[in-house]
Amino acid sequence: MNRYLVIVCASVSTFAMGCGVMGGEHGSKAHGEQESALEELNDSGDDQVLNRAVFSQVQETLQNEIASKPECDLMCTVKRWVGEERYAEAREVLETEVEESPLKIENVVALTSVNIMDEEYSKAYEWAQTYIDEGFSNIRLMENRAVASMLGHDVETAFENFRVLIAKLQSMIQKSETSICDPLQNYCTSPERHEARAWVNLATVQYDRGQLDEAEKIAKNLLEDKDMRTRVSPTHGEFLLALIAGKRNKDHEAKERYARILERHPTAPGALNNMGGIYYRAHDLVKARAYFESAYVNGRMWRRGSAIAWSNVGEVDFIEGDYEAAEDKLKEAAGMSKAFAGADFSLGCLYDVMGKHELSKRHIALAMKNDQNGVTRWNSYHYTTEWEAHFNALIAEHDGNEQEAKALWTGLLNADEERLQASARRHLNLDELDNPITFEPMGWELGEHNILPSSDVGMQWNHLD
Repeated sequence: MNRYLVIVCASVSTFAMGCGVMGGEHGSKAHGEQESALEELNDSGDDQVLNRAVFSQVQETLQNEIASKPECDLMCTVKRWVGEERYAEAREVLETEVEESPLKIENVVALTSVNIMDEEYSKAYEWAQTYIDEGFSNIRLMENRAVASMLGHDVETAFENFRVLIAKLQSMIQKSETSICDPLQNYCTSPERHEARAWVNLATVQYDRGQLDEAEKIAKNLLEDKDMRTRVSPTHGEFLLALIAGKRNKDHEAKERYARILERHPTAPGALNNMGGIYYRAHDLVKARAYFESAYVNGRMWRRGSAIAWSNVGEVDFIEGDYEAAEDKLKEAAGMSKAFAGADFSLGCLYDVMGKHELSKRHIALAMKNDQNGVTRWNSYHYTTEWEAHFNALIAEHDGNEQEAKALWTGLLNADEERLQASARRHLNLDELDNPITFEPMGWELGEHNILPSSDVGMQWNHLD
């Protein structure tokens, strides 16, 4: 499957929008996760936000700012560690400061931001929610709570969080309150800009919830409303409409919209990745690979986005039959982002086709654990309906749905792809096997990923899921 920066087995992933992150992968299925487009499609310096996954641009800015200061206080030290991706150290020192000075809200805001950058979305949400429950209605805490739930794919919670956030921002605008400041980035912006970003994220959440009509209304408003266009780049609306068009199988419209984005932002990873997804679905693997590779190269430090794009390159290898190259890339992608389930879904499909059934089951189980709300699967696209049936059969086996799995495997006995026929025969025990495949729900304890040693391939950034 291949994934958009949104996911599929023989599928690729897409990048989705939101003010935070983008993501997508590719392979026997296509995956894509909607994450915020603000960071990547931003055409205004003021639109840089410490959001969704953060933010090679922010890291570079922080490093430059630190270099100009002769002495380094707490926040300066945290900025330096964030720039160096030393998130555990930044988190530890901030937790100590919060414990010693619990009423110093800027430290709590910084702590939630660091956890979001490190893809520790549950921790970020818990810290923000704890303080909000105690009566601290800090707007940056409310933003980080909403972003953490969105990036953690808890879309129903994110939906409510962004609605509350927008209402709070609108109240601030009516009272002419200004200056919402970020302790890490050390700058302040207006409530109007924050409201616009919140609408981008709410549209992304609505897309992830499958509420395409509602997402479309917001996206069109971002494009057409004169005030909105002054507060946030209309490119975000264009990107959302491209995602929606793709989900509605209107690839021609989606392609035109991504092309317009790339005319203005030729290195935008989300648009590059998702354009690759369109060519993948059209079975033009040469162009698909070129776009996925370009998305990866331009992803810089965005963890999930890099994982999506590199996973999608591995999916092309998989479809083309280069299993060794596919396995290497998918393993690398799995090691880039601890929050991205798509690479494990693709590894599960790959290992099944290779006849490595225990490895296949293990990776499907890991992926399902990280995709409990199904957002990665929603954002994936399969190479063909046969590959989609293959993926669904593996999921049915994982869930213990024996009859559904058997029906899917039986249908694949007549697949055009011989390797899918062979897989179906093995699962139906029609071939002689030393170890027959059984249809048992998986309930074992799962181990951690084997994270690969750091390498150029392992640089971090995130996809637009």
